[in-house]
Amino acid sequence: MTATALAVTVMVAGACTGSGADKNGGGTASACTSPGVTQEAVKVGVLYPDTGPFSSSFQGFRGGITARFALENSRGGVHGREISTIWADDQASADSNRTEAQRLVEGEQVFSVVEASVAEGSSAQYLEEQGVPVTGVGPSVAWTQHRNMFTWSSLLSQGAVTSAWGQIAHNLGGTRAAVLAVVGVPSSQELATTIAASMQREGIQTVYQNLQLDPLLSMTTLARAIASSKADIVTGVITPEIWAGLAPALRAQGAQITVPLFPNGYDKETLRSGGSAYAGMYVAQVTAPFELQLPAHQEFYAALTQYAPEVSTQQGQLALNGWLAADLMLRGLNAAGACPTRDGFIGALRSVLQYDAGGLVRPAANLTDYTLPSACLNLVRVDSSGQNFEVVGDAPICGQVQPVS
Repeated sequence: MTATALAVTVMVAGACTGSGADKNGGGTASACTSPGVTQEAVKVGVLYPDTGPFSSSFQGFRGGITARFALENSRGGVHGREISTIWADDQASADSNRTEAQRLVEGEQVFSVVEASVAEGSSAQYLEEQGVPVTGVGPSVAWTQHRNMFTWSSLLSQGAVTSAWGQIAHNLGGTRAAVLAVVGVPSSQELATTIAASMQREGIQTVYQNLQLDPLLSMTTLARAIASSKADIVTGVITPEIWAGLAPALRAQGAQITVPLFPNGYDKETLRSGGSAYAGMYVAQVTAPFELQLPAHQEFYAALTQYAPEVSTQQGQLALNGWLAADLMLRGLNAAGACPTRDGFIGALRSVLQYDAGGLVRPAANLTDYTLPSACLNLVRVDSSGQNFEVVGDAPICGQVQPVS
């Protein structure tokens, strides 16, 4: 489900031998002894659902990874080494996620893992115990619990929440929230609860809640319940397709929804499939909107065209998430030095105060404190035609990160 140019202090633990090594982790590539590191290549595992109920949602993610690593390899790789990828399919299953992570580490001997899954929590403890660096989207609370797991977009935290969600809803005139999440996806329910907590801190009451939403539920039944609650905000984590069916049902029930606000659905392909049903929908995320047309966006589009032409929509959040997950992995490998170790990678990347991927992450993410959620959100809105996104405001909306009880 759909449910992303820095200052760095490099701390590299040496695993190099021979006369070419130096105390800063340099030396000849052939002297390195870390798993997955040879003179010619670094082996990186990719763990995601290639098959199963969520596979279609992750096709763009694979394309983004492919494009970013291929671009880097075309430039000579990292410290002269090509990035070699080993793909692993967890089928969005907790058991498979743990098994495939173990296969990558113990069987394939990968150096590190790029991950995006709805079951990532199942392998998180194992990967930390093995000291394996992991980069990825960060949709679940696991990403704020393990030092080896790196993301630019921690929307969840066990101990804190950003007030940005509530500030956005309040600024748009919302006062009463209906909070939804899809059944069977724990991270969906966690994030929906976090959004509700953020709104509560801005004085917005949750008047209707369904965190076990069955996509087959009658939209009329759901709309009737929301209308009866007099909610003017619909939020949480649902598929865009659910909202496309729910929005007209809400209008038919006389509901006055002024703030439909979600963390997912920022994809031009989604708009093309839904017509005017998406008009007025707001999406908040941590990356710079495509509509800004930054040079980094142009590089991303060009690389997709050349190396991942199967990605049908370049302005898609999932493809960008794959690109950023790979880019963050490259940042860590570069920082770890010519003779990388897993500990050196984790120490170096965990020292980065500002990671922005050339401006794609807005504002830059602070990777030094992984226990806190992202404080700021970029807001876009679907225009009245239902066919285009438009940027709301001149800058990200930044809230206060506050503890949750």
